[in-house]
Amino acid sequence: FVFSTIVAYRGAEEAVKKLKPELAFLLNGLFFPERALRVVLERENIPYTTYERGRRRDTLIFSKGEAVVDHNLNAAWKDAAKIALTSAEESRLDQYLGVRETGKDFIDNFWPEVVKEEKALVDALGLDLAKPVFSLFTNLTWDTAVFGKNKAFSSMKDWIAQAIRVFSARPDLQLVIRVHPAEVRIEKQATRERIADFIRGTFPKLPANIKIVNSDSPLSSYTLANLSKAILVYTTTLGMELPARTGIASIVSGIVHYSGKGFTFDVEIAVDLEKHVAALASEEPGAKARQARRELARRYLNLFYFKYHYDFSPVLTETGKNRFKLALADTRTLEPSSNEDLDEVVLSSLDPAVKGSLAHFPRQRRT
Repeated sequence: FVFSTIVAYRGAEEAVKKLKPELAFLLNGLFFPERALRVVLERENIPYTTYERGRRRDTLIFSKGEAVVDHNLNAAWKDAAKIALTSAEESRLDQYLGVRETGKDFIDNFWPEVVKEEKALVDALGLDLAKPVFSLFTNLTWDTAVFGKNKAFSSMKDWIAQAIRVFSARPDLQLVIRVHPAEVRIEKQATRERIADFIRGTFPKLPANIKIVNSDSPLSSYTLANLSKAILVYTTTLGMELPARTGIASIVSGIVHYSGKGFTFDVEIAVDLEKHVAALASEEPGAKARQARRELARRYLNLFYFKYHYDFSPVLTETGKNRFKLALADTRTLEPSSNEDLDEVVLSSLDPAVKGSLAHFPRQRRT
């Protein structure tokens, strides 16, 4: 990777010198070829916009002068946090969250079969419902969602190990570690670095109050969350989606775009993890607090999934994992005023005043 990055950097220097671009569009912004290009563009004061496929089908997301996967929506959130969702927005969000639970909107189906029954899950894991349950949801070790996102811990593995130590000292509580299903569910991209292997190698004998749900397990993460007092996450989207469903407490340990928005319990230093667990274990669930978390989380999800994601279905369509094809009937679709989302992305990219993630809320540009 070091050698490849050097080659990419030299190539970026030559390309910028030869082409003299006024503006650049590049993928993601964190993978080494694009990261090398960003360094050159920033040195030469050339503006750039990064992009990625969105979470919703046939959508793209964009960011000006940053890696798009950082999802920096802080500016838009200042306004969005204050505005209640309309009934139509509430309904649209509920429908989309339902689709995400079934996996029907995903190019890769992580849940070809799902066991949703509460009793089946309790019996399979041997849970004692007289004791509070906390659920920990992992990320993929290689995903850009965890690159450079360490804060209180040196890595996601370090966080998992510390969580196990915390609950090992609390036999009155139960911890269920749900390994990300994408470790084995993405076609031709099975993960070599398995979290379950790491756990069993680091802790050959886990205490009885700590359970592991393997990546290939059909047990529903959503049913597990419904049984839980709180959830522990690093940067997974479940850390914002589950509070939006029920107002459940979400203990967040990584640097992630939805932390600090008022509906999460953020871990700033390692000891905060144990403190949050202890506080939530003894705290009776307050209806007002849960509702307040739920309302804020829903406002953020509405911003993230529907204002931040741009619909590009008139231009392209997804035919498989990271596989797009043009959906243009003719080039008139690309002309100004033919597609509002495309117009906004182009105008925002050209506007030197626009910085960070592009979002429909508030409108970056209207003309």
